[in-house]
Amino acid sequence: EWVGYRITEVLPIQNLAKQKLLELDDPVARLEILEKYLTQRKLLG
Repeated sequence: EWVGYRITEVLPIQNLAKQKLLELDDPVARLEILEKYLTQRKLLG
Protein backbone atom coordinates (compact mmCIF):
# COMPACT_ATOMS: atom_id res chain seq x y z
CA GLU A 1 0.00 0.00 0.00
CA TRP A 2 2.76 2.47 0.88
CA VAL A 3 4.50 1.88 -2.45
CA GLY A 4 1.64 3.45 -4.41
CA TYR A 5 1.58 6.41 -2.03
CA ARG A 6 5.30 6.96 -2.37
CA ILE A 7 5.32 6.71 -6.17
CA THR A 8 2.41 9.15 -6.32
CA GLU A 9 4.25 11.62 -4.09
CA VAL A 10 7.40 11.72 -6.21
CA LEU A 11 5.89 11.77 -9.72
CA PRO A 12 5.75 15.13 -11.49
CA ILE A 13 1.97 15.17 -11.92
CA GLN A 14 -0.60 17.88 -11.31
CA ASN A 15 -1.62 18.36 -7.69
CA LEU A 16 -5.28 17.53 -8.39
CA ALA A 17 -4.35 14.21 -10.02
CA LYS A 18 -1.95 13.48 -7.17
CA GLN A 19 -4.67 14.21 -4.62
CA LYS A 20 -7.18 11.95 -6.41
CA LEU A 21 -4.67 9.09 -6.46
CA LEU A 22 -3.84 9.50 -2.79
CA GLU A 23 -7.55 9.52 -1.89
CA LEU A 24 -8.20 6.16 -3.56
CA ASP A 25 -9.17 3.48 -1.04
CA ASP A 26 -8.03 0.64 -3.28
CA PRO A 27 -4.22 0.34 -3.36
CA VAL A 28 -4.35 -2.06 -6.32
CA ALA A 29 -6.39 0.43 -8.36
CA ARG A 30 -3.83 3.13 -7.51
CA LEU A 31 -0.98 0.93 -8.72
CA GLU A 32 -2.87 0.06 -11.92
CA ILE A 33 -3.38 3.75 -12.69
CA LEU A 34 0.27 4.47 -11.97
CA GLU A 35 1.31 1.58 -14.23
CA LYS A 36 -0.77 3.02 -17.10
CA TYR A 37 0.71 6.48 -16.53
CA LEU A 38 4.29 5.21 -16.53
CA THR A 39 3.72 2.93 -19.53
CA GLN A 40 2.16 5.73 -21.59
CA ARG A 41 5.22 7.87 -20.95
CA LYS A 42 7.52 4.96 -21.82
CA LEU A 43 8.98 4.97 -18.31
CA LEU A 44 7.87 1.39 -17.74
CA GLY A 45 8.31 -1.48 -20.16
